[in-house]
Amino acid sequence: MRPRPPSHTESHPAVMLRDTGLPLGRWLNAQTAILLSIFILFYFFRIASFTISIDDEFGAVRESPNVWLLQGRWAVYLLERFVVTHQVLPFFPFIVFGACLAISYRIFLSTFGVDRLSKVDYLTFALYAGYPIWMFSLSFFSNAIAFGLGQLFAIASIYHLGSFLASRERNTSFRQSVAPMLYACVLGAVAIGMYQSYVFLIASLGFGLIVVRILQENSGWRRALIGSTWIAVGVLLSIAVYEMVQQALLAVTQLGSERYVANFLDWHSLRNNPLQVVYTVIVGGLQAYGGSAEVFGVTLLGFAAVVILGFASTAFWPGLSWRSRSAAIVLLAVLAALPFLLHLAAGGRLPARTLVAVPAVVWLLARLSVGSSRRILSVLGFCAITVSAVQSLYALNLLQTANVFARAHDEALASAIYEKIISIDADTRDGHAPVLDFSGAKEFVSIYPRPTPATMGYSFFEWDGGNSYRIVAYLHLLGYPSFEVANQQQRREDDVVFRDMPSWPAPGSVRSFKGVVLIKLGPKPGFR
Repeated sequence: MRPRPPSHTESHPAVMLRDTGLPLGRWLNAQTAILLSIFILFYFFRIASFTISIDDEFGAVRESPNVWLLQGRWAVYLLERFVVTHQVLPFFPFIVFGACLAISYRIFLSTFGVDRLSKVDYLTFALYAGYPIWMFSLSFFSNAIAFGLGQLFAIASIYHLGSFLASRERNTSFRQSVAPMLYACVLGAVAIGMYQSYVFLIASLGFGLIVVRILQENSGWRRALIGSTWIAVGVLLSIAVYEMVQQALLAVTQLGSERYVANFLDWHSLRNNPLQVVYTVIVGGLQAYGGSAEVFGVTLLGFAAVVILGFASTAFWPGLSWRSRSAAIVLLAVLAALPFLLHLAAGGRLPARTLVAVPAVVWLLARLSVGSSRRILSVLGFCAITVSAVQSLYALNLLQTANVFARAHDEALASAIYEKIISIDADTRDGHAPVLDFSGAKEFVSIYPRPTPATMGYSFFEWDGGNSYRIVAYLHLLGYPSFEVANQQQRREDDVVFRDMPSWPAPGSVRSFKGVVLIKLGPKPGFR
């Protein structure tokens, strides 16, 4: 009996896609491609070139991903162990990051019922994907894929939290609501496993869902408190799932305990001087949202205008009762403050790369401003967003330019140091790799702004005040012999010799001592 050929309906790819139950057609289409094109416009310099930054040298020569597990980032550990073993690569990490941002943006908008993007959605995506905070998060390549997937999983978690809230409002049975909450917790745990600060993105945008519903439905404090409670429950359950997986993997691998986050905590300062810590956190928050040169290296006033107009649009949203208006404003202030919550526990400030929630918060404020029915606020919001998008592009390229010149400086300095090593130890030419010891830092002076939270634009020979392990790893990455670093006992003996040596490039700044080649880059000893 001849088999029946499949009908057109059965074999059509769209039907096959629909039968899987995956809503891919909603998020993977021409609109997502346009979003990815906007991302490429903003990061073209970074995508088209290959200039590494501080810590990339360790990532490139790393032989085991265990360091990620010890940092509490178990999802990155699994990613590097089983999927992408080498992440310091040109093009690939950043294009994956961009694709994740484009898809996550579509998923988040669909939470509000937006399936077809407008011109305003494309414009505000420039802030969602191009806010310069991302450059601090993506300073080294090993973060790019993890941060992209973290954003995608966090937004997917919020999507299911939105489904859960909608099911509760429809008075469906709690059993029917369990599935979306379960999905939200698991996805949220993976996002936190990619980077712990994604917990604040989930919380902030979760509250953002409630703010938008208040504005749309004129619902007051009762609905706001109920919704906020469920968001908090979802976040706490995500943290619990994250912690269970983290502890299970540490037990299986027998790596000990994770102490990375604990290294940043400073409860002593918060307990002894709480007002100063709170003041520092508030100032840092205003600088991050206000486009301060203290954070970005250059003043970007368009960001401050977007934030102010977002709050103003909420405060003057037409048709709201005073209860609804006050609930929306308070929740908006809370969600804007959430990304800085960890900074309180850290005694004031943390590196800007921890602020992964800030671009999405600024996007929400931008969308509220341009979506206002008050024409003057809407027009001002459109202008502020346009200016901010241009300033974002400018700031991103300033930082990348500083990095290009820093790498040119480092390559020339590495070559000169290698020539000096050969002059001290001629056997190096034959593949022999002598033991090295560096002291001090050789500062790279740049005419381009390099904000202190960033590692881009700084020299491998100056970071940490001069770090022998970092410098040796960088030299090895450039193709020079695999030098060894002097042990601690030898380095203590070397310190006595270093005191009488001149700094680079003076004659005598490179010499041999007890079989170790000493290189003094600067007058002050750094990382020892």
